[in-house]
Parts: sequence; structure tokens; C-alpha cells
Amino acid sequence: MVPQTCSVNAGQIVTVDFGSFMSGEFKNKGQMPAGYTPKTITVPIKCNGMDANASLTLRFQAEASTDEPAAIKTSNDDVGVQITDDSGKVIEPNSGLIPFQLDDNLQATVTFHAAPISTTGNAPAEGTFSATAYIRVDFA
Repeated sequence: MVPQTCSVNAGQIVTVDFGSFMSGEFKNKGQMPAGYTPKTITVPIKCNGMDANASLTLRFQAEASTDEPAAIKTSNDDVGVQITDDSGKVIEPNSGLIPFQLDDNLQATVTFHAAPISTTGNAPAEGTFSATAYIRVDFA
């Protein structure tokens, strides 16, 4: 039996640069900065050892924000990262799933969106922030 494996983004780190925005543009808890457009990220997935057209799911393993559990915790307590799918549905850290299907070549492309959000409703301290999440593929 051949082991089932999948490689996300050819094993390379997916880095998302959220750009610059003003601290005062964060107005309400759970909201993006005023006028902000979420970043669109597309990752290629290649699998081996399974049936073509297999149905799989993608999830983000990360520490959730204490104040806003639907967001990934960042190095700034007032800011979290929110992931959404193409339909705008929030994909919560660890439990939210994005279903996808492999093609005949055991490949797929998954698109999602990421944006900074306020986790507290307070204006965050100025400066950079960072967050880490692992992209996990689950076999059905």
C-alpha cells in the first residue's frame, strides 16, 4: 500500500503581507480596518497515493485569539487574522474547514482570503505584527 501524502504550496511557506494601515482605522471588534480589502491567497496542492477526484478538506492550525476566537492570534493583542473562504464564510482556526476535490492528476488549487481584524475594539499599538498558522489537509 502506498502512503497517502499531500504537499501544500510545494512545501514552501505561504507569507501574507497585509500592507500598511492606520491604527485608528480599526473601529469595532471583529471588523477589518476601515476601507481594507482582504488579501486573496491561492495555494497549489499535490497529493500521492490516493484516488483521483478524492474529496479532502483544508484547515488552519493556529492559536486562536483569546478575545476573538474566530481569528488567529497575532503578536499584537488588539489584532487578529481572520480567514474566509470564497463565499465569505469565516474559517475558524483549528475547526473551520475548506472542502476541495483533487483533479485527475491528484492536484487542486485552494483559494482563501485573509484580513487583519480588531480583536478588542481598541486601537492597536502602532507597529508590525505577525501570526503563524499551519495549513493542514485531511483525507475524507
